Amino acid sequence: MEDLHIPAPDVPTDLTDPGGRYRLMVLVVLGALGLFVAFYLALIGLSVDQLRLSATLDPREHFVVVWVGGLVAVSLLFLLISGLLGVERGGSDGVLLDPAEQPRLVAFVHGIADAVGAPRPRKIFLTPDVNAAVTYDSSALNLLLPTQKNLIIGLGLVNALTLDELKAVLAHEFGHFSQSSMRLGSYVYVANGVIARIVGHRGWLDTGVSALSRFDLRIAWVGWILGALIWAVRSVLETLFLVMALPARALTRQMEFHADKVAVSVTGSDSLIHALHKLGFAERALREATGEVAERLRNGRVAVDLFAHQTAAMENLRRRDMDPTLGTVPAVPASGSSHRIFDEDDVAPLLAMWSTHPSHEAREASAKTPYFPSHFDSRPGWVIFDDPDRARRAVTASFLTTHFDVPPDALADEDTTAGAGVLALEPRYLGLYTVTNIAATVEDPDDLLPDGDPDGPFYDDELAVRLKERARAMTDLHRLLGFCMGDAHLPPEGVRFHGQQLDGDAVLREAAALRDQLVVMDGVLHADALALRGRVHARAARRGEGWAQAHGDAVAWLHCVTHVGLELAAIDLGLQNVLAFLQEHEINEAEERDIADELSSLRLSLVDLAERVADAEVPDDALPPGRTPSSALFPGRLPDDPPITGLSVPWMKGLHHALHTARVGHGDLVRSAMDHVLRIEADVIDDPYGPDIDPEPLELPAYPLHPGKPWLSLAGLQIPHPSVHQGAGIGWRPWATAAAGLAVIGGMLWARWSLS
Repeated sequence: MEDLHIPAPDVPTDLTDPGGRYRLMVLVVLGALGLFVAFYLALIGLSVDQLRLSATLDPREHFVVVWVGGLVAVSLLFLLISGLLGVERGGSDGVLLDPAEQPRLVAFVHGIADAVGAPRPRKIFLTPDVNAAVTYDSSALNLLLPTQKNLIIGLGLVNALTLDELKAVLAHEFGHFSQSSMRLGSYVYVANGVIARIVGHRGWLDTGVSALSRFDLRIAWVGWILGALIWAVRSVLETLFLVMALPARALTRQMEFHADKVAVSVTGSDSLIHALHKLGFAERALREATGEVAERLRNGRVAVDLFAHQTAAMENLRRRDMDPTLGTVPAVPASGSSHRIFDEDDVAPLLAMWSTHPSHEAREASAKTPYFPSHFDSRPGWVIFDDPDRARRAVTASFLTTHFDVPPDALADEDTTAGAGVLALEPRYLGLYTVTNIAATVEDPDDLLPDGDPDGPFYDDELAVRLKERARAMTDLHRLLGFCMGDAHLPPEGVRFHGQQLDGDAVLREAAALRDQLVVMDGVLHADALALRGRVHARAARRGEGWAQAHGDAVAWLHCVTHVGLELAAIDLGLQNVLAFLQEHEINEAEERDIADELSSLRLSLVDLAERVADAEVPDDALPPGRTPSSALFPGRLPDDPPITGLSVPWMKGLHHALHTARVGHGDLVRSAMDHVLRIEADVIDDPYGPDIDPEPLELPAYPLHPGKPWLSLAGLQIPHPSVHQGAGIGWRPWATAAAGLAVIGGMLWARWSLS
């Protein structure tokens, strides 16, 4: 373990002592929790007292109090006690670590726990996420008995951090292990779970009350009383849930600041902030990698290392965004105490891991007050594993089995490649072809080769500036859309955005303005890409007829492949519409015949497309290795004619599979066609006066042409209003509902007192 040692800074002994605000929040949470417990016990006490009355009063003289009151009491007791009959396990969907397989990791984790004075975790789970977390069992029993905590380590996090940064994140989590307020947090968690089960769960009690309410009027009134009481109890408890959530969330923020101080005490002020800076990019790359792995699965290829794909996605994102610094941190200057990575304009919505945490800006300020320099260790986080490949493959296998139902024995079909790069991502192209697709916007391929100046600019500084401006605008839009689309709640005080404080309405206006700005930018970049292709073609023509022919053929093939993809998308949309209709409707015989005809028509369109593509003769350089146009799109046998009678589910699955396989293969085909165009253009641009060539023959099929339309246009993007974080307040409706609920409960108590 000596080689994994990172020196700790010299910090005062009281650095990790809880502050006054922390203690105040603990008292407030205790008060809110006491309010819930008092109301809960009062309802149980009233129910028990009602059962006592029902057992002691004469049912002939007090029929309503004895029988109706008894039924109400039993129902209410069942409702209240059912909330306690649940256990939230503190495990994980990840892989349980065997200490014998990775003793180096276990020793590293235990060393951090010992350094911060925290108990060692009972179990360690490995997940694919960009995450680290503490978990524990939470049930009513755990309010009385101590519960051991577990540690979750996400390998998507390990893959993005250096050793000192990983140590800082784990030390932060062990800061929670050592917090006595975690016990209080577990009480709040259990209380919230009880309320959630009472308020949200619908079982046989609700079914019985509903049935009773629709019975004979002479009995239905009993169901009405029960229904009103259950609604009233749930209404009051739901408001109590919101009341508890406010101070609990404030306490959580103080706990995060305290856990950050624990991390600072063993790694200094910089390491944890560097880790925070890298997390958003790591999460973005993991999403890209997950999408690529899913696409490979659909094409029958099983990836065995999700994190190799994440690493490849990081490189692709840096090239695409023209920013090699993504996922890196700036050097710390000599005056580290005043150095800031996050600023007030850092409005990126927090990851799920950090959704209840303070802002990055606030955490950085806290971690660096006072400031203690970190001892950096640039080794990758993987060095804590004895066998990192084993861990990566095990977690990837668990991920594929859990999320894609891939049987474990299928993982022997290895595909260890981590995402083949394409020329369009090369730095010289500035990311232009990741945001434009001019072939999809014109119906006539000749329109892709306008007249141009052979000596005009190609990928110049002005184009780079426009693309960088678009990248910045898109980044800003994504940040604001995180609040608008529900990925994160808007803080009650709003967010800082380019020097302004934005509330919900302002976020919506700014996001809409950015959307409209991007539509204009995309139009300009589309014109840039089209003019650039025209200039390249003019230079190819000057170089020789062979080059002009080769370039024109390559562009025509790219246009063909693009419009074949548009046709596949149209067929797929038709199939999805049919399947959605079948799922949502009961159909009669006439509708069944119409649907069968529609499915037959979709199949004929696919067969016709396959026959046309088979006629193409294309240079090998324009195709995926070892593929023909036909085998790339349709590697298997297409479905036969549909059954004469009835709708066959296996036949529809076969059509769906063939179509899906074609669309996956089309991705490889269009990337190869684009690479072919760019290779020819690179030759022409780099050597404008070289010798002519004899181009390979090209025979295009008669492919369907789709009217030109904007590609990935943001013009129709609907942006909903941001949801404001519950910390902004409860609002009047829950209070009004709770008041009505209390009125119902009070009315029933008055009726009980009057009748008894």
